[in-house]
Formats: sequence, C-alpha cells, structure tokens
Amino acid sequence: MPMGSGADLSASPLVNAKDIEYVIDLFMGNSYDKITVVPDTGSTWLAIEGHTCSTCLGTKYDYSNDAATFNVVSSTTVEKNYGSVKTKGFTATDKVCLKTGVTGSCVSGMNIFIITEQSGIASNIDGIWGMASNLKTTANSGTLLINSLKTASLITNKIFAFGLKTKAGSSFLDFGKINNAAMRSASELAYIPALTDYWWAANMNGIKFGAG
Repeated sequence: MPMGSGADLSASPLVNAKDIEYVIDLFMGNSYDKITVVPDTGSTWLAIEGHTCSTCLGTKYDYSNDAATFNVVSSTTVEKNYGSVKTKGFTATDKVCLKTGVTGSCVSGMNIFIITEQSGIASNIDGIWGMASNLKTTANSGTLLINSLKTASLITNKIFAFGLKTKAGSSFLDFGKINNAAMRSASELAYIPALTDYWWAANMNGIKFGAG
C-alpha cells in the first residue's frame, strides 16, 4: 500500500537485522527512552523489557524515571508467549512516541506489557510491537497502537504500510493516508479483502509474477 511522503506519520526507519527480521525504534515516556522492537503482525500488545527484568538481554526501559506518565494497571504477573519466545510481566500504561521529542507523534496512556522475565528475545531487541488485525479479538488482546493514534487524531485512517528493502535500501513504516503517487502504477494495485480474524489473512486462488 503506497504511502510515503503522503502519510500522516512516518515512524523511525525500519532496520534489516541480520537478514532475519526488521526492527524499529519507539520512544517511551517524557524522557523519550529509545526501545528497539520487532513489528509483529501476529500479536496485539506492545511488550517492552522493563528495568527489573533479570533475564532480558536488550536495553531495558527504566520506567521509574517516567513517574509522570507511567502507571501500573495490574501488578499480577501473567504470561505472554510468542512461539519460541516466552515472557512474563505485568500491564501498565505510558506515553509512546514514534519519534523522539516530537509530541505530535505520541500517544498518552497507551496500554503496554512490561516484561519482567523472558527467554528467546535476542540482545538486539528490547520488545515486541503487536500489529495484528484485531478484526476478531480474544480475551488476551491488547490495545493496538494504531487504534490509539487514530483516537488521538494523529492519523486520518487506521492504515499502516511497510516498505521493505534489503540491507542496502531504506525501509520504512508509515501510518495514515494512502499516497497513490508513490506507486509506479497505482491502477495495477489489487486489493484483497482481509478475513475477519485475529491474524492478517486473506483467501487467494493463486498468485502470478510476470507474463509467464
């Protein structure tokens, strides 16, 4: 989906991490503490390694420095697992920003999951950014950041787009408007309806590249 310079909000650049995954920086609280997260289209919580986590390998978010924005929702320890990644933690709210020092990219009171114990998250990653469809919710669904951006009137539509390139190229993540001018041929763009599911999924009979 083309967005580019026509988007309401552009997040920090996506970085190709070892040709395995793409990571991106978010900024927490009034101190704009940088955390590097993996965009995950199969989950809904923004899960962040907290400073009390003894098994976390990445940069830990010291929320004690952001007393003005950070609030515990429930101190009860719960588990959230992502395939081979296992985490334990508690729920809270805080200010989350797409850009450092830019208040127009921030959502206050965002529901987050603070990780206090984990296995499977590498040292170059500080958390997981849930971006599932949420067309069908579950009892364990979190608050999607894109929904909070729309509620705060920071974006026009609840739309996001990945522009993914190799290590040599510049990858990005944009939110909000569609910019057909960013496409080589917007008229050839085919939209496939998403299924009403927790995951991003669609039914297709087949896919073809080129004239063959």
